[in-house]
Parts: sequence; C-alpha cells; structure tokens
Amino acid sequence: MPHRTRQHQNGLSLIELMISITLGLLLSTGVIQMFMSSKQVYTTQEALGRIQENARFAMAAIKAPLRDIGGFDFCPGVVLIANQLNTLGPGYSAIIFDPNQPIHGWEYQNTAPAPASPTYALAGDPLVAAGSATAGQWQDDTGLPLDANFFTINSKILAGSDVVVVKTAVEMGGLTACNNNLNAVNNEPLNINFPAACPGGTPPASPFTPARMAALLPPQSLVYITNCRGQTDFFQRTDAAVSTATTLSRATGGPGPGNATSLWSIGWAGDAVVSKVNVLAFYVGVGTSGEPALMQLDFGRGGIGATPRELVEGVENMQVLYGQSSPTALNYVTAANVTDWNSVFSVQLAVLVRSKGQADAVADNQTYSVGGTNVTPGGADRRMRRSFVITVGVRDRISGRSI
Repeated sequence: MPHRTRQHQNGLSLIELMISITLGLLLSTGVIQMFMSSKQVYTTQEALGRIQENARFAMAAIKAPLRDIGGFDFCPGVVLIANQLNTLGPGYSAIIFDPNQPIHGWEYQNTAPAPASPTYALAGDPLVAAGSATAGQWQDDTGLPLDANFFTINSKILAGSDVVVVKTAVEMGGLTACNNNLNAVNNEPLNINFPAACPGGTPPASPFTPARMAALLPPQSLVYITNCRGQTDFFQRTDAAVSTATTLSRATGGPGPGNATSLWSIGWAGDAVVSKVNVLAFYVGVGTSGEPALMQLDFGRGGIGATPRELVEGVENMQVLYGQSSPTALNYVTAANVTDWNSVFSVQLAVLVRSKGQADAVADNQTYSVGGTNVTPGGADRRMRRSFVITVGVRDRISGRSI
C-alpha cells in the first residue's frame, strides 16, 4: 500500500496576510468615512439649528420695542411731552433722552446697501477688534458721531454694524394720582395708587406697598405722567427714600441726569396715567464668551445707570433701514439719510448670525447680503452663517396716530 503522509498548515502565507490587511484597511476606511460624514452632517444640522434659534431670539428681542416705539397706546391722540430732565446733568444726551423723538439711529460708514457701498469685510477675531472702533465711524442724519455714552459704558462695540435707540412707555396699571394738591407750581410728591381713598375708587387686589412700588418703578427710573389731554411730564424718579415710598417725587439733582426742576408742569389729578419709560439701544458687541453678540443698553435709569446686556450670541452683523413716509411712497433709507425721524413708519432690521464653532467642511468665503449690504467674513474660517431680515411696523404710526 502506498504510504500516506499527513500535511499540516502552520499559518497564512504572506500573500494571504497582505490581502487580509488590505481588506481590513478598506473596511476601516469606509467605516471611518461613514462616521466622519455622519458627524459632519450632525455638526452642520446642529449649527444650522443653533443659528436659526439665535436669529429667532434676536428678532424677538428687538421686534417688540420697535413695534411699540412711543408706546402711548392708552392715549387716543397726540401726546406732547415736557422734558423735565436736567439737560446739563451727568450722562444726559439729547439724542438718547429727548422724549419727543422715540427712535434714532447711526449708520456705520461704508455699510449702505449695494451698490452704494463696497463689500464690507468683518473682523476675524471679535476680541482683537473690540475697542478699535471710534465714535466718528458712525453717523446719524445730522452727521453727528455715535453718542459718547456708548463708549463710556461699553468699549467692546464692534465696527461694521448699525446702532438704533428706541423709547417705549409701559403703563403701570393701577398707579393713579388721586387726592393730590392741584397747585400747578407745587413740588410735593404725588400720592400713588390709593384707590380706596379716591372718590369711587376700588381697593387694589393686593396691598400697595413700598416694595411693590420699587419693583414697578425702581430708583432713578424714567417716568411719564400724563392726562392724555396734551400734557405730559417726563422726569426721573428721585425719591429720597425709595425703599419706603409709595409716592413719586422729582427732586433736582440725582445720580444722573436728574431733574432740572422739582416743580410739576400742572397739578396732577386722579385721571393721570403713570408709565415707566424704557430707553433701549441695540448694537453688536462682544459677549461674555468672546463671541460677537447682539447687545442692549438700557438707559431707563439714566445715562450713568445704563449697563450692557448680552441678548444673543453669534450675531456678527446688524444692518438697519428706516421706512420713511413721503407723499407718494414709503422709502427705506439708512440712518444717515433720514430727513424726519417722526416720519419713520417701519424699520427693516437684518442680522448675520454665525455658528459658535467650526461647523462646515470648507472655509467660508461667501458674500452675504445683510439687508442689502454685502458682507464677507473676516478670515477663511469654517463657521456657518445665515442672514435673516424682518420688517417691523411702528404700530401707533401705521394706525394713523402721530407721536
């Protein structure tokens, strides 16, 4: 019989091993590519969602004040306002505090809608750019630079974006001036919200306390009091002891700007309406995270009482156009081309919002139209950007009322 030998396989051949490694590398490369592609899609979608969310917050934050410019919805006719603030007091600015001009804006140089201006390149790093802008780079309709209050309060204003200031009045329900001394030249404090002591009055739902009074009208608040019959006092609350007061007084002086006089223009009676005045400025600055952000300055407690507040991060640029009424049309112009701020019936506001981090696969070299202004990113980063625009009608003016 033939002798049979038993063959043993001791391992893979070199060719088999190379084939196995190659197939493994191809499979791993495919898995990695799928993972990276999925991660990029997720990053992109998350960035787009965050951009849209930030844009909605930004528009909501500024839409209501623009719509309520003036804010005398409770008065049926024209309201003329006597400015009782100390125009020589610290922090006073006529442009910011003039009660008869409820909106004012400044246009940043060379950012008018195309083709009037060239494409504007944003700064690459907001923190590096912060503090480099000067007031003269912004101008209003009279050629005046941006108000010095902005740079005194917050030096991190970013170049390239417009600035707008609006005033609104919020009626303080239940605050009345009944049982007051009706001597027109007196400087006595106004008794506020004692309806039980008023003829035919109804007690409030809860006791009116100094704490509630201070919550409604904090110290140094700017206040309107009006009878809606053509007379209004605009003043700053300067009670000597606000924390224990249920009255309104307007002594001279104060931290700023204070009042020019302690006298009331008329003797206010129980038909007077009391309102808190909000003076809000919107601009683009540097937020706490170092990202560009939509910022707000609230001048409702005077020029030196304003503090910057970050509203929404990621807002990289803001352009504002004003719908000015003419006999034949509503023309949208920049702040530098407004001829009458009291003829502004609507405001068009556009923002460029960017992602917080590198969210795109390629560098962003696009040109964006922000309210008609051509804007390019400052540097070839891989952030995502989107432009958003809204048009807001000034409610009282559209309805046929003049402020």
